[in-house]
Amino acid sequence: MARQVFTVVRLPYINLLIGELKRLREKKLIRDVNPVITARCFIGMVMDCAVSKNLWGKMQAERFQIEEVLKNNVPIFARGLRE
Repeated sequence: MARQVFTVVRLPYINLLIGELKRLREKKLIRDVNPVITARCFIGMVMDCAVSKNLWGKMQAERFQIEEVLKNNVPIFARGLRE
């Protein structure tokens, strides 16, 4: 089941990001990062936001909207990629 979820849900987004990261790296628009590791970490962050909101939301002391978490985390991640 885990393999199927990874292949169907995560992998298409990971592969999309890998291609974009390679393109941006070749144009020297981002630092020389490993695109596979970086894409997997980014998608992991986004998926954790979704899981936290939908599955574990009632177990958390604080509740955040997905948009709030993404607005907070995506710029931090993106700034780290800048050359």
